Amino acid sequence: MVSGTVQSRVVRSSVDGTLDFYWRVISDRSSAGNIDSFRLGRFVAPEYNGNWRSDGLGSVAPDAAYHFGVPSTAYVNFLFGHTQGDPTLAPGSESYFMLLDTTATSYAKTALYDMTVAGSGYISDSYATFAPAVPEPSGYAMLLLGLAGVGMAAARRRG
Repeated sequence: MVSGTVQSRVVRSSVDGTLDFYWRVISDRSSAGNIDSFRLGRFVAPEYNGNWRSDGLGSVAPDAAYHFGVPSTAYVNFLFGHTQGDPTLAPGSESYFMLLDTTATSYAKTALYDMTVAGSGYISDSYATFAPAVPEPSGYAMLLLGLAGVGMAAARRRG
């Protein structure tokens, strides 16, 4: 079984206001084999370019990105180790951030991802990408402070 973590980010360009989408795969040391494909499904944008960044975390780059399917069910496949000599994403390794530079200015949280294990034909379960954010503890603290401030202002007016 493939196991690991996928980090995802959405970044709005300060130049033209469009969105860039980023993913990074971290394979657990106990994962069943080398990951050779990170596939995004139902990722639909008017136009996008696939790439990867080597200026941050990670050590393994995809050697190709392919787009396939009709626009309403488009898939993008980032491949590892498909070119002679390029590494797959072995257990315990981490990919660089893969990205799709798009012309989109908003998005729906409908995209899915899965991974395949080299040589086995095994495909992982599908997972939602870009799920709603979970508030940080500091967000809850700010909410409580705000509610306390509103309560104090209401008490002051009554008194």
